[in-house]
Formats: sequence, structure tokens, C-alpha cells
Amino acid sequence: MKKTHKNIVGKYVTTFLTHYLAGQKNVSHNTISSYAATLYLFFQYCRDVKKIPAENMVVEKISKQLIIDFLLWLEQERGSSISTRNQRLAAIRSFFKFLQYENPQFMGICQDILNIPVKKTVKPMVTHLSHDELKLILNQPDIATAKGKRVIALLAILYDTGARVSEIINLKVCDIRFDFPPMVTLTGKGRKIRYVPIMQETFSVLQNYMLAYKIDKNAKPTAPLFFNSRGEKLTRAGVSNIISRCVNSAKKENPALPEKITPHVFRHSKAVHLTEIDTPLNYIRDILGHSSVLTTEIYIRINPELRKKYMEAAHIEYIPNANETKWEKNDELVEWLKKMCK
Repeated sequence: MKKTHKNIVGKYVTTFLTHYLAGQKNVSHNTISSYAATLYLFFQYCRDVKKIPAENMVVEKISKQLIIDFLLWLEQERGSSISTRNQRLAAIRSFFKFLQYENPQFMGICQDILNIPVKKTVKPMVTHLSHDELKLILNQPDIATAKGKRVIALLAILYDTGARVSEIINLKVCDIRFDFPPMVTLTGKGRKIRYVPIMQETFSVLQNYMLAYKIDKNAKPTAPLFFNSRGEKLTRAGVSNIISRCVNSAKKENPALPEKITPHVFRHSKAVHLTEIDTPLNYIRDILGHSSVLTTEIYIRINPELRKKYMEAAHIEYIPNANETKWEKNDELVEWLKKMCK
């Protein structure tokens, strides 16, 4: 196979990111950024470790072993977790799946790489908050101030909708239904839209926040619902910092709070609390935006009280009563003994 400029990997990467992902697949900006970061790391590895400059990297130089070595480098040299390693592999797989159709002459190379298995990992326990812990954290903002109103509105929406942090920071003013019943429109993974009702208390703190910051739902409907001091939409880091401040304050009253409380913990907490009141799994799945109810079942497994409840409901008495003899259940035998006693 002749090595020409046509086989330069960079050309295919550009097409993959700008035309295939953004144009044909219409994936989210976050997905494109994640894939681009992975490919950048791969080129960095090839340049620094394998001494192959990006401008000289042709498809024929890429092999299954090179990708495996790269994944090993991520873990050993960069300290990436197995989960992160698997995410990087998923991005690489996506690129080579695209490449095999873009240029079928590379089908063999692509198939070898697509057959690299994900690495098994122990799933960590899902952290969630009890009702009392959640209430303590939500009581930390000073709601007499505009900033406090913003914080309580953000945390209330985060918990009440069970949304991912990416869904919250992308909320626009027009995504709130102000008529009864109040509702939030969330855009989840794969640009899937779902409508999640919110409690009246949550809607009230949201209205107070919008009033404090003079957010007019009619003047700028496409403006970000939550923004920073520069008027730009909040970032993931911004939301995490807000939560950290509230949690650190709450730990002064309850040092036993979970060590690490991320935005996703609010999502887990909402799901667990819904299982505690016997909410059907299909409904929880729809609220959380899961593609399968199998994903939602994790919240039953992590709720010991619910497990106990279901076990008791399915329990069948099979152990005999130690205080009851078998002959006492035999009506004919009992009657015969009564006659013998006369």
C-alpha cells in the first residue's frame, strides 16, 4: 500500500470532527470536545513517546498494539482511571468506525482496533444524600440576598429535576413553563428532550431568583437561566464550586456528610428518594432520561430499606413454627384423641 499524503491521519481527523460528528451525526459540543481531547492526547503520545510527529502520522503506522500502548500510557503515566481509559477507547473506536467507511482500504486496521476490549472495573458505590442531609445543604444559602436566591434556585432545580449538570447549565429562560403545572424542558444525551415537572416550592424560589436578577422571560427568552458575574452561562466548575461552598458550610453542623458531594449526587439522591415512595421505575427512568430501565434499577440495589421491603413482600413462610406440632394440624387425629379422652 503506497503511503501518500492522502493517508495522513490529520485529514481524516478533521473530517471526523467537523463533518461527520458535527454535520452528519449532529452530536453535542461536549461529545465533540471529548473526542477531540482524546485524539489530541493520542497525537501527543505518538510525538513524545513514539517519536512520530502528527504531520507525519499516516494511517498505516497505526496498529492495534499502538492503541493498546497508548491506553496503558494513559493509566501508568497520566494516572487515568480505568473508567477514563475506557472513555478514551470509546472515542478512538468511534474514529476508526468512521474511518473504515470513509476509506475501506483500512478495514483491516480498523477492525483490529475496534476489537480492543474495554477494561473491567469495580463500580463505585453511588453516593446519595438522606432527606435530612439534603435539607441541611439547602438551608445554607442566605436567601435574603440576591446571590443566596440564585444558589437556592440552582440547587432546588438540580435536585427536583434529577438533571445532569450539563442539562442544568444549558437551561434557557424559555425552558421553564411558567403556567400551571410548572415544568422544565431538559435536553439530555443525544439531544433527547424530556419534560420534567417541578414542585411548587421549587418554582417559587426560581421566581424569586428571577425577580432578584431582573430576568424577564419575555425580553430574553433564549438567555441562560443561570449565569455568572460576567453574564455568561455557568460552567460545570461553577456549579461544583457553588455546591462545595454550601457543603463546607453544612459540614460545620454535620461533619458526617459524605466526603465528596458533586452535582451528580443530587441526581442520585432524587432517584433514591423516588424509589423510597414506590415510584414506578419507568417513571424514574423518564425523569432521569435513562435510555433503559436497567440503568435505573441501580437505585433499588443501593437502597437497603427498599431491598428489605421487596424481600419481605416476596417472602414465603417455609420454616415450621417450633411451638406447633405437626399432629395439631391433623384435624382427624385431634378428633380421635378427643374421643379417646372421654
